[in-house]
Amino acid sequence: MHGSCSLCALLTLLHYVEAQSILQSPPFLSVPPASAVEMTCSVQGYADPYMYWYRKAPQQPFEMMFLSRGTGMLDDSTETHFRAERPGAQHFILRADSVRQNETAQYYCAWSITVSDRKLRAAQKPPQEPEGAAHMSRT
Repeated sequence: MHGSCSLCALLTLLHYVEAQSILQSPPFLSVPPASAVEMTCSVQGYADPYMYWYRKAPQQPFEMMFLSRGTGMLDDSTETHFRAERPGAQHFILRADSVRQNETAQYYCAWSITVSDRKLRAAQKPPQEPEGAAHMSRT
């Protein structure tokens, strides 16, 4: 009996879990220098995640280009040639009007779920006196 109740709870939980996925379009893009490019990223299964654009140039480490913490929000970026736009909660766009030859790289979109700093606040436990500590009082 106990095993069947656990199974019911698991099936109920699975009913509410959505599949989460990310789609980058186009999946592959090769253009000559001076061409305009646009890459889009869409997330499904989560309402408003943080979204990122990364670049991986040959012989170089991954480099974060853009971070968006929500619709219409973009963190400061040092990127000067590309620009990003977050028109909706689940969409992030990367554009350049005229790509340069030295911008040959792999470009990746990513997302994450991050708890807001406003929801969790650090708290310090009040100091406790050691056991057996003597209390002094003035009279």
